[in-house]
Amino acid sequence: MDKIKQALNSSKLFWIASGSIAVIMLVCWFIGAGEVAGQAAAGVKEVEANFKTVRGIPHAVNDHPCPPWLDKRDEDIEKQKDAIQSAWQGFYDSLKDTVYVWPADDLTDTFLSAIDNSSMNALARPLKDDPKATGEDKPEELDSTLRVLYRDEVHKWFPRLANRVVYGLNKGEAATAGALRLVDWSAKGTAGEKENQMVSGINTNHFKKWAGRTPTTREVLIAQEDFWVYTALCEIIIDANHQAKATGPHDTVVRTILTMDIAQDAVEKNPRGQGADRFKIPKPEDKGDKKAGDRDDNRKPAVTYDEKLMHKRYVDDKGVGVRFDTKPDKEPFREYRLLPIRMTLVVDKAKLQYLLSAFSDSQLPVEVQQLRLNPKEGGGAGVRRGQDDKGGAKGRYAKVIIQAVAYLLKDVDHDYLKMKRPEKPVVADNDDAAAKPAGE
Repeated sequence: MDKIKQALNSSKLFWIASGSIAVIMLVCWFIGAGEVAGQAAAGVKEVEANFKTVRGIPHAVNDHPCPPWLDKRDEDIEKQKDAIQSAWQGFYDSLKDTVYVWPADDLTDTFLSAIDNSSMNALARPLKDDPKATGEDKPEELDSTLRVLYRDEVHKWFPRLANRVVYGLNKGEAATAGALRLVDWSAKGTAGEKENQMVSGINTNHFKKWAGRTPTTREVLIAQEDFWVYTALCEIIIDANHQAKATGPHDTVVRTILTMDIAQDAVEKNPRGQGADRFKIPKPEDKGDKKAGDRDDNRKPAVTYDEKLMHKRYVDDKGVGVRFDTKPDKEPFREYRLLPIRMTLVVDKAKLQYLLSAFSDSQLPVEVQQLRLNPKEGGGAGVRRGQDDKGGAKGRYAKVIIQAVAYLLKDVDHDYLKMKRPEKPVVADNDDAAAKPAGE
């Protein structure tokens, strides 16, 4: 019995000693961990402080360890700004000479003089005019007589442009007697009043809205921007057929233009599988969204037609529409605006490379983001095997849908570059009178 008691006492001492040692170890660990954590936190703060000091050296003014480095840095920055400004200005001037061109043959010298400044371009204006803007910040307006002149002339340009595509004509050329049609346009409208799809869309979006009234300056500028973009797209098709040396409808690249849409009209019901109504456009008569409990007199003011034209007309790099009330410094890009494009064509599959080459050669930068060959839409097939939309050879033609964006470059933003505006060249006296509008 005594031996058993001794054994039990020994085991108790063992467990007591083990527990005591464990407690001591835990206490030591907590003490040590706390001290180490404190040292680690202090070390992190010291490293961050030193890093902040080093990172701030390039921006130091008075206490920089190497003042000559600051002078060299500023010199290099100014050289880069000059290079950016020169490249930007050169690219914009090139577009102004080749793409952003107002038809001089159809407009008076007075009109051309009035729009010969940077503000007479839709890209130079904010998406929504600020009613409180004054001085240089207030956009210039065209005289009403000039806007009437534009209204009476512009509707003639689009049918002529469509005819150029049909016969593959360069600017200034006219179709000869007996010339073969290279391209056909799909037609819209009632019997006896049908017009090609491009002209029909322009009439719907612009000219029919102007009936019985004078268009606003913004409406004039947007209509002109549409004309520039449609001209570039039509010349892409003309160029593709020229590259293939097409002499008739039997060997053309693009046989039929089913649709040619830009801006809001270029958005599909389910673009890239991202769902419908991405580009829901407010109507002029809408008074905004009415929230629960709101009274009619508390609703938002009506959306003007100018605002409707600008609402999600342009997109960001993800294809999402830019709202009409987006401020200039909040736009996705300061250098340009992206205009969505959607074309549905019937093409010769063996000559598709000519069409893509023409896109890359376009004077207006157009980026093809998606090309679908013989797609299925709305449960129906495109051009079936063994036939085509124009009864061509078996399997030769295919329906192609092209989703693209046009890069509409803005004029140089000197405030954005934080550079002084270059002085305007002095005009000689003998040229000064010629530059003035007639009647002044």
